[in-house]
Amino acid sequence: MLLTRQESARAKLLPSVRLYSRRKTPCLFKSVQPHALNPKHLRFKCFANVNATVERPVPQSVDESLLSYDKEEYADPPTFITTDGRVVAVGDLHGDYQKTIECLTASKVISINSDNTIHWIGKNTVVVQLGDVLGRGPDEICILQLLRYLDACARREGGAVYMLNGNHEFMNVCGSFKYVHNLALQESGRFAGVPDEDLHRSSVLVEAPARLF
Repeated sequence: MLLTRQESARAKLLPSVRLYSRRKTPCLFKSVQPHALNPKHLRFKCFANVNATVERPVPQSVDESLLSYDKEEYADPPTFITTDGRVVAVGDLHGDYQKTIECLTASKVISINSDNTIHWIGKNTVVVQLGDVLGRGPDEICILQLLRYLDACARREGGAVYMLNGNHEFMNVCGSFKYVHNLALQESGRFAGVPDEDLHRSSVLVEAPARLF
């Protein structure tokens, strides 16, 4: 029996779905494979949608170690946390990088310097992203990597940035990309190492999120 592309993607991802269902607190990037972590794609500017022309804020630095997903602190995210600092909850960022920056700035956990770099100023604040980073907007990977970077910065000061999975994350895991912006597909393709000349091919782009999630 022949499978459609979507059915094939879903079949390949079923082990990841089972992995997610066993976790007390799902962590979005657990299923990213090492082959997707190409060092030439570490710069945040590379993750922005390919049609972006405006220079946007980027983290102060991007260390390859921040993309190490087997670190002990990420092996089993806690179900319950305690903190003496503030707790900031943010949900439904939906691929909008600019709004993400505005939310984090308004929450006083980041600052943007004159050279357009982002710095963590939240000290021991705990930020909880309530799900739905994916879907609708063009800058999914960019936001995910920004939050990963800020988590590493926050942990040095007793804070943290936790990412929970929403329904749009689980839709991606299950191979349903109907709410994924076309530019987000291109972004996923670039992060997965798809050559720029192939980013216009729909058959390649549809498979890119499956390679990541």
